[in-house]
Amino acid sequence: MLFNELFGLPLIKMFVSLLCYIFMAIAVYKDAKEHKNNSAIFWTIAVLFFGILFALIYFICRYFKEKNVIICPHCGNEVSTQYPICMFCKQPVKTSTKRNFFSDEVKKYIIIAILLYMVDLIIRRLIV
Repeated sequence: MLFNELFGLPLIKMFVSLLCYIFMAIAVYKDAKEHKNNSAIFWTIAVLFFGILFALIYFICRYFKEKNVIICPHCGNEVSTQYPICMFCKQPVKTSTKRNFFSDEVKKYIIIAILLYMVDLIIRRLIV
């Protein structure tokens, strides 16, 4: 009985929760680096300590920050949708060149973190 309480479902739950936080923190870090966010380390540490809530806050903040920004197809810099010409390379910019919200690599980490979170919820129900 004691062995099961020490090394059974509670230990698995702790391990799954830790993996969930780690994968979500990696996703936030990679996304912040891709989007040239200077506070990538802050967001990563916040997600590691406080979990998915801070990841959601990060992604919501990033959405509102980049809502009116497109990527110049010529030089790759971020340009406001208000300008028809890139301010860096002076080439015309089409408004249809918005980038995806998540890159494929970040999507993989988010999917793994969500699956681990679901497993964590199931284990919590089994423990009670």
